[in-house]
This record gives sequence, C-alpha cells and structure tokens, in this order.
Amino acid sequence: MEQERLFWVLLTIFGSVFATGLFVILERFWWGLFEIILGLVGLVWLIRDHLISVSAAPIKTPLLILACVGVSIFVGHSISQIVAIQGVVARYVLPRVLTEKQTGDLQDYLSKHKPHGIIVKVNPLDSEATGYASLIFNALKQTSWDVTFSTANADPNTLNNGLFTCVVGSNAGPPDSKDNPEQIIRAAFRAANIEVNGGASIGAGEYKLFILVGHRPLAIGRRKPMLAKLGYWIISVGQRFTSI
Repeated sequence: MEQERLFWVLLTIFGSVFATGLFVILERFWWGLFEIILGLVGLVWLIRDHLISVSAAPIKTPLLILACVGVSIFVGHSISQIVAIQGVVARYVLPRVLTEKQTGDLQDYLSKHKPHGIIVKVNPLDSEATGYASLIFNALKQTSWDVTFSTANADPNTLNNGLFTCVVGSNAGPPDSKDNPEQIIRAAFRAANIEVNGGASIGAGEYKLFILVGHRPLAIGRRKPMLAKLGYWIISVGQRFTSI
C-alpha cells in the first residue's frame, strides 16, 4: 500500500515536470526541452518498474533521487518565474515609493552633515511624480535641512524622466566650497539606495539646489531580487545532480 501511494506521488511529480516543459519550451526552448526530457524519463522509468511485477516492486533509490531533482528544479523554476513577474511589474508598472528603510537611511546620512537649503520641484500635472516628490519632501522635512516644495512653471523644468539634482547659480558656487550641498544630497541618496538619474546646472542667478522629480522612468532598478537568485540557485543545484 505504501509503495502504491509512493507510485502515485512520483507519477504526479514527473507528470507535472513534463507538462510544465511543454509550456516553457514555447518561451525558452532549451530549458523547456530539459524539463520535458526529465519528466518523460521519470515517467517511463516509473511506469516500467511498476508494471514489471503485479506485486509492485519496491521503488528504486535512483528513481527517488531523480524525483527529488525534478521537484527541486520545478520549485526553483516556479520561484524564479514568479519573482521575475513581480520584478517586471515593479520595474515597469508600479509607482515609485520610498521605503521606511530608505527614508531612515536618507535622514541618518543628512543628520551627519551641515544643513542647507533645498527645493523639491515637480510638475503638478504628473500625479505619479507628485506623489513621489511628496514622499521625498516629507522625508527631507524630518531633517534639519531647509526644504521647500515647488510646482512653479519656471526654470529649472521637470520634463526629465526620473530624479535629477540641479544647481542654479553654479557660477557663484556653493556658500561653502568645502561643504557642497549637491554632493551631500547625492551621496545621501546613494546611501539610501534611491536612484538618481542625473544632474544639471544653470550658471546664472543666485545659488539654489533643486531636486527635480520628473516622469517615471520606463524602467526602475536593474538588480535581481534575492528570491529570484534563490530560484536560480535551486535550478543550478538540480542540474548539477542530473549531470552526476
């Protein structure tokens, strides 16, 4: 009875791997072919051994190992695919946000430096950018920096994609050349893992430092999530077992 239950469990495992490969092969040929072969070999081996004897000969250890490898690869592939979808949504669809950790890291970095004046500027007609700018403004407002919020229709403009720093009056230079506020704020963003897409400057005028919040970039971030890396690692371990 126990062998019979084990037979049906393994049949489900190999059948799932084989069926998954039939769909995956349409997108990733070699990976799908590998799953099809693994599932088919397991199914043939399992059914052959099961039919050799009416009394159902005991399931052999190599077959159990193959089943474990199949499950590992199946789970790893599923994890990597789910996280990949989540990553695509976050990169291309969801609005920009500041996490509590990013906010805390930003405030902690700025607390170690002399405060300066800064203007967070955004186009009010862009709701996504306005929401992100408000988060940045609120985070900076909790520091000792003199922070103002602007939606004025004047230079510097916010037609850029992403987050930019801009210095107006760069010819005059910062009040203290040894304590450059633009360098400090850019370093603070890096420390908080907040993506800054570029910088600009306008030579004439009184010195002012802006954070220009433009349209959401087409893609945000490039690093793979840790869970996706875990999925790929599980897949690689399973593939190494099959090559032994």
